[in-house]
Amino acid sequence: MARVLVALKEAGFWVRGSALLANLLILVLWMVHYELPVVSHVQLAIFYLAFPGYTLVLTVMSISALLEPPGELGVRLFSLTGACLFTVAGFVGLLNYIFLNIFHTPSLLISLLCLLVSALLTTDVLILECGRTLERIAPDTELPEIPPSEPEVVEDI
Repeated sequence: MARVLVALKEAGFWVRGSALLANLLILVLWMVHYELPVVSHVQLAIFYLAFPGYTLVLTVMSISALLEPPGELGVRLFSLTGACLFTVAGFVGLLNYIFLNIFHTPSLLISLLCLLVSALLTTDVLILECGRTLERIAPDTELPEIPPSEPEVVEDI
C-alpha cells in the first residue's frame, strides 16, 4: 500500500509538471500569435489576465510538491479552478474556430492545449482523491521490511 501511495504522489507531481509545461507552451504560442479579432474578448481576458498569475502559482505549487507532497484542500480547489479556467478558454477558442473561422491554426492549437491542461489538472485532482481514499482505507499499512540475508558460507571439502 505504501508503494501505491508513493507512486500516486509521484504521478501527481508529473501530471502537474506536464500541465505547467503545457501552460507555458500556451503562453509562448499566445504571445507569438497576438492577432486577436474583436470577437475574442473573453479568451483575451482569460489568457492575458488569468494565465500569468495561474502559471506563477502552478510553478510555485510544482516546486513545493518537491518539498512536501500535496494533499491539502487548497491544492484540490486550485486544480479544479484551473481545470474550469482552461476548459472555458479551450471551448471558447474551439467555438470561435469552428463557427466563426476567424482564428488561424496556432489558435486552434492553443485551444486544444487548453483542453489538455484541463484534462491534466482534472487527472491531478483524481490522483489526489485516490491517494486520500487509500490513506483512509489503510492508514498505517506499511510494507514489511525483509531483513538482509547473510551470505551462506559454503565450505569446500
